[in-house]
Amino acid sequence: MGVKAIGPVAVLFLMAGVSGCGGGAPTRPVALVREAVLKQQVAYWLDDHARESGVVICIAAADGEHTKGLDGSFLGESRDRLAVRPAEQCEARPSGAIERTTSRPAIILTVGTVTWVGDSEAVVEVQHFRSAVVSGQRKYRVVREEAGWVCLGQVVDMGPA
Repeated sequence: MGVKAIGPVAVLFLMAGVSGCGGGAPTRPVALVREAVLKQQVAYWLDDHARESGVVICIAAADGEHTKGLDGSFLGESRDRLAVRPAEQCEARPSGAIERTTSRPAIILTVGTVTWVGDSEAVVEVQHFRSAVVSGQRKYRVVREEAGWVCLGQVVDMGPA
């Protein structure tokens, strides 16, 4: 199954996968939590060296069996928005991900499951692919602060297996 690109309005619906609807249960804004993680990830991967090298970031959201490419509209007027593409515009190759039309180096990010720890805290799974060697899946902690949802960084499990 391929990845399909969708626009900003459809992104809100896809990413809104709101749990706890009905019956007066609190609304949990999955869209805002995913947006916080994606902002953190774009900032992490697009360092000065990546920008100089012309790296693009290709992003998607995965909900169960469905994966949808996302645009960079959540970045607003940020200079990083120009380097963000929907995931279907990139290709994962063992030697390294590339943008299909330009062959520029790419990093493919897929934001997945959001697990709620409380009404104002969640853990989000993110997969990244740069090459067969530089790829993986990590979990990130997101909390709601006064200014909105913020990704605090990677969850590191220090306990025994």
